[in-house]
Amino acid sequence: MRYKTNFTLKSEPKPGERVLIRFPEAKGTLFLVRVNGKDPVPVCWRPLEADVTSLVRKNENELTIDVVSSLRNTFGPLHHKQGDLHWVGLFSFTDEGNWTDAYQLVSCGLINGAELVIRRKIEKA
Repeated sequence: MRYKTNFTLKSEPKPGERVLIRFPEAKGTLFLVRVNGKDPVPVCWRPLEADVTSLVRKNENELTIDVVSSLRNTFGPLHHKQGDLHWVGLFSFTDEGNWTDAYQLVSCGLINGAELVIRRKIEKA
């Protein structure tokens, strides 16, 4: 799944500033954050954020986020009453007592979008 947008920075990041792309709530196994067509920054653990300071420029920037899903919605189990199981094995597919005709799919994607965050270093007095 791919998300694309543009954002504008009024100036280059100042010394001590970090430019982050943050995902407040996201579902997936890997997120590849690409800014201005440069090499992607992989994100696969919390906090779900990518430091893109070295990739941004003043004015218009292009942001692409690729979300990689697990194969759960492809291979299942798709009809288990408990939905997203933490462990899957042979009995997950043959447990007739927990069968439901409804498909049990798991969410995937940027559930609440992405945020652009400018983190400034606080100078000690």
